[in-house]
Amino acid sequence: MQQSPFAIITPSYFPDLDRCRLLCESIQTFVKPPYKHYLIVDRRDFARFTPLAGPETEVLTVEDVVPLRLRRLPLSNKIWLSFKTIPIRNWFLQQLVKLEIARSVSEENIVFVDSDVVFVRPFDLQSLLRNEKLRLYRNKKAMTCRRKFTTSGIKAQPNC
Repeated sequence: MQQSPFAIITPSYFPDLDRCRLLCESIQTFVKPPYKHYLIVDRRDFARFTPLAGPETEVLTVEDVVPLRLRRLPLSNKIWLSFKTIPIRNWFLQQLVKLEIARSVSEENIVFVDSDVVFVRPFDLQSLLRNEKLRLYRNKKAMTCRRKFTTSGIKAQPNC
């Protein structure tokens, strides 16, 4: 099988299982292959997500992705410990998982898709490439528009 230049990464958890199932179905229906879809879930949710695995979809656990030195605090769902850092909570862990999975997969291009997303029409991941490089969204006006910080909030200059 030809290696995909694209990895679709979806971190999820049990309360989003039905949404994630819809996402997986929509990817299979509307996203043009080749791609590899990685679902990253907590170990306690793994068995519930394994039915979503298939030829293009692999289910991984957070524990498979994070460095070995990082482990969940026993009897806690939200705190992770490491001998090298302060205790890590969920939001920070989610960011770490995204960085670590990017280092782990062999695909050249990575697209993060939340589990509450659904594709509703055909989509070719190749459309994200320009001159064989992954494009990123950039709003030139937003980059040049000056903002003025005031005590009542942020105000844009009149030419924005």
